[in-house]
Amino acid sequence: MADSTRYRPKSPEEIQRNMSAIRSTGGKTEVALRSILHRRGLRFRKNDPRLVGKPDIVFPGARLAVFIDGDYWHARVLREKGPEALYARIKTANRDYWIDKFTKRVKRDDEVTAALEGEGWTVLRFWESDVRGDMEGVARLIQGTVGVQRPTDESRGYGSVRGERALMREQALLPDPPPRTAAQRSKS
Repeated sequence: MADSTRYRPKSPEEIQRNMSAIRSTGGKTEVALRSILHRRGLRFRKNDPRLVGKPDIVFPGARLAVFIDGDYWHARVLREKGPEALYARIKTANRDYWIDKFTKRVKRDDEVTAALEGEGWTVLRFWESDVRGDMEGVARLIQGTVGVQRPTDESRGYGSVRGERALMREQALLPDPPPRTAAQRSKS
């Protein structure tokens, strides 16, 4: 009787189908996190090509670059458990090719982080599975790093421009408005 747990290499057609379904931007986790950040009032750029590494989420004003790294494609196993664990996990005929590819990608990720930090950017990198596990926690961390706190209860007028501006003034993110003239006061 054949062992059902035995490794079976995929056919070229299966590999082609799998590889064509992999997206480099706009994955479900990334879109869900961006949605939460947007609901929290944070405004950002997506995959900004002007920055090295094209970060997934960029806050230019705060000089914050956020990367959501896929566990497989960015070799989480290699980073956390070392090359032996990665070697044991990859079961293809061209194992050395993939080990080399993942090793180079990890090195490139480190170089991108160093280059951005060298230009004065703060870089946050998250594993995709960690983001999926605690999306709100990751959003809070990003929001805290950006430094913009928004009203979250009804009493502060959540969602209203007036409430947001007042809160930002309280936090010294916006200057106080200039005093109104007599003519402006009489119009209201």
